[in-house]
Amino acid sequence: MDFLVLVGQRKQRYEGEYAPEALAVNDGVGDEDNPEYMQGELAKHRESGEFAALAVVRLRVDSAAIDEALFPAGKALPAKVVAD
Repeated sequence: MDFLVLVGQRKQRYEGEYAPEALAVNDGVGDEDNPEYMQGELAKHRESGEFAALAVVRLRVDSAAIDEALFPAGKALPAKVVAD
């Protein structure tokens, strides 16, 4: 599964003042249906004048790993019944 992430680095008064930020996210299907969304977010943040750098980064994530994060398997732990 692909995600498009708009990443920005704010203008800094000194090195390390701000970490890069994820400003907007869209999945690959959403981007096909509405490519104007990310371009609009990019333009909005560019116009703000707050960022030294902006980029839309495409990330590919394993769908099974996403499913595992969303719906973790409730794995039973083996146990033995013992007498008192």
